[in-house]
Amino acid sequence: MLSASKSIEKKTDQNILSIHNIRNILQHISYNTWLGIDLDNTVIESTQELGSDQWFENTIKYACQLHTDKEEACRLVIVLYHAVQHHAEMKAVEEIIIRIIKRLQNIIPIIPITARGESIIRPTLRQLGKVGIDFSPEEDLIDAKRIELDVGGDHPAVYYQGILFCSGMDKGKCLKALFDYLKKFPEHFVMADDKEKHLLSVKKVIEENGGRFTGLRYGYLDEKVKNFNMIRALNQLIEISHKLSLDAQLALKKLKIKITSPDTFFSKKNSLSSPDIHLMEEKSESRTEAKLT
Repeated sequence: MLSASKSIEKKTDQNILSIHNIRNILQHISYNTWLGIDLDNTVIESTQELGSDQWFENTIKYACQLHTDKEEACRLVIVLYHAVQHHAEMKAVEEIIIRIIKRLQNIIPIIPITARGESIIRPTLRQLGKVGIDFSPEEDLIDAKRIELDVGGDHPAVYYQGILFCSGMDKGKCLKALFDYLKKFPEHFVMADDKEKHLLSVKKVIEENGGRFTGLRYGYLDEKVKNFNMIRALNQLIEISHKLSLDAQLALKKLKIKITSPDTFFSKKNSLSSPDIHLMEEKSESRTEAKLT
């Protein structure tokens, strides 16, 4: 039997609840609730440092320091991120989330809202499937399997097999576009996400349209994210580097990430200078090493 956790919830200054256990969402579900839930670091997480949300964010920081053209820097990292996701494996952040999703799917509408884009829809569905999660409801909210939603970005948001792929755009705007398409709006919307900014953007949309919003800032992986190890991620990148696309190989070159010969190690003088990038100074267990130069 599923039950809500008794752990203490804390409110942030923006009236968003902070939770550490995903089962706490059950406390906020009622008959008229719709549930929105993030994927990375909320439902699933990478089995290694490479391919994780924190790897992506730290690499973005590095690239923006390296390139004066911030848009180009982000584009290069996204190319690399997409290539890595074709090889990355995921696991449930908390095993109980699999049971919670399956149980709630028979009771209320669930909309996963991810910053991932349409380019990695297939890898995302593969990763979720291996974990044992399928967000395609038996009676879908939308008859069509794929819906493109124009929210004013370079790429559309895409609703596919029950998941809203936002391509890095504002989650609130993407969700609003989906509601407009549906011509439906929930009375009560609960959303769980590890990033407060996404909760606030969705909160704004829900409340502007007369709905009641409950935001849950999920912090189960906070400590793991804080202790992200870039050296380990770079060594994991070596292991799949030969499988990456030509575009990803070019992105590596432009990002000055070099795959070096065996028996070399990550050089301290080549490490990222910014304190914002957390690098653990330790030797790799691998016989090969990557360098940021």
